Amino acid sequence: MKMKKFFSLLMLGLALIVLAACGQKSAEDIIKTELKDSYTGYSELSGYDSLIFTGGGQELEFDKKNHKLKSGDEEVYYEVVAEDKLPKSMKGIMASHESEFKYKHYFIINVGYHKDDIWGKVGDQLYGVVLTEGGKSINIFEFETGYTNDGYFNFTGEAK
Repeated sequence: MKMKKFFSLLMLGLALIVLAACGQKSAEDIIKTELKDSYTGYSELSGYDSLIFTGGGQELEFDKKNHKLKSGDEEVYYEVVAEDKLPKSMKGIMASHESEFKYKHYFIINVGYHKDDIWGKVGDQLYGVVLTEGGKSINIFEFETGYTNDGYFNFTGEAK
């Protein structure tokens, strides 16, 4: 009887460990373990603010230590935005992108030319960053907020 209890507890412990390991990682964990330093890819359209998110082929470089994102000579700051810090207006937009996030590692960023403009402030132009294949593939897309009618940035790339 004691052996049966022991094995039951052992199996329960293993199941909890496996579930914890397979669960959604935090944005910080994803950035540390999966986000690569550089991705080469393409977006058919530019972002609303353009910043560094331009249409066509490009290379995006992540400076994780300084929270900077670079493409060519252009450079912006990025801040990871926790989902619970998103404005109510963004909750519906997040829900419309559920299929792009489901079962994938992702985080949301706010970008700007000046760190003080974005740090701790959630702007209207946010981008979803989805990593697959352990970070080998990336998709960065602009949340469709309705501010532009010329289309939305949707970058798909591969790690260099």
